[in-house]
Amino acid sequence: MRLWKRKTQSPGEKRDTRRAVIALWILAPLSGEMMSGSTTPLEWLNPVSWIMLGFLYGSGALLVREFVRRWNKGWPSILLLGLAYGIYEEGIVVRSFFDPAWGDLDILAWYGRWLGVNWVWTICLTLFHAVVSITIPILLVELIYPDQRKTLWLTRRGMKVHGLMFGSMAIIGIAFEMHAPPLGYVGCVLAMLLCWRFARRWPDPAPDQPRVERLPRPRRVAGFGFIGMIGFLGIMWIIPSLEPPALLSVIACFALPALLIRWAKRLGVWSWGPRQQWAAAAGALGFWIVIAFLMAAGPDMPIAGVLCIYFLWRVRRHVWRLDPPAPTADQLVPPPLAQTA
Repeated sequence: MRLWKRKTQSPGEKRDTRRAVIALWILAPLSGEMMSGSTTPLEWLNPVSWIMLGFLYGSGALLVREFVRRWNKGWPSILLLGLAYGIYEEGIVVRSFFDPAWGDLDILAWYGRWLGVNWVWTICLTLFHAVVSITIPILLVELIYPDQRKTLWLTRRGMKVHGLMFGSMAIIGIAFEMHAPPLGYVGCVLAMLLCWRFARRWPDPAPDQPRVERLPRPRRVAGFGFIGMIGFLGIMWIIPSLEPPALLSVIACFALPALLIRWAKRLGVWSWGPRQQWAAAAGALGFWIVIAFLMAAGPDMPIAGVLCIYFLWRVRRHVWRLDPPAPTADQLVPPPLAQTA
């Protein structure tokens, strides 16, 4: 049984994508779980954690990428399916959207809770999963394997297998002692279907956008990613700690992505090359690296930060080697003058 595309020797070969598949299957849970402190490095020593998180995050990220590539869509569709993934994990599998006793909620257990839903937590965590658990791992793995960026990674059988692995987590989630109101499940399913519909119909805007003459420096793009995550922390924890009307926090949850999208467009996001793409991911994960060194989730969390720094450094070397900078006008050497007789 072959789950990935097999390499052949013909010019139009179907490349062997097993390394990319394995890399994304492993990287997605590491990005979504370990960097946030939800699963510390020592907890990863438990093989059950690897399998369950791989089924959920890894297979979920693979399915998101495969559907978007089969539809011939772009990054907006990946983000939209990433939102659907976040709703599935937190609303259907573990049901933290509805449980006021969920261990990570703190003030959000009551602040912004209405009709049995933890609204600030729900919106923020859905956005987190869409960006950190799905989009960033896909982006980084495609940077590692750039020649496979536009190709399909899974066979139809592979899609079915990962679909069963991913869907089985809803059944395993029954073992959790959290409960959701019946309308909560209905709302989650409807929201996921809406994200699916938009993702399938949303055109890839990149080909129609004007190319910028000068790409932003990677450090500027990294700053964009880092500041975006600071804003995420602010609307999820800092603003609620001040206890303004909860509606203001909900409005901020929607305003932040809108502001970041506008900022990204000003940075010429549709013209970004591999260096800018790496910088955006590194900046966003860089925020969580800082948190890993500061948080008290466990004495092993700095290990997660060090591992992430090393991984991003290796990816950077790979990207810089494959994408050398274009020479400037001062670096161009004029051709020698033709000698006259």
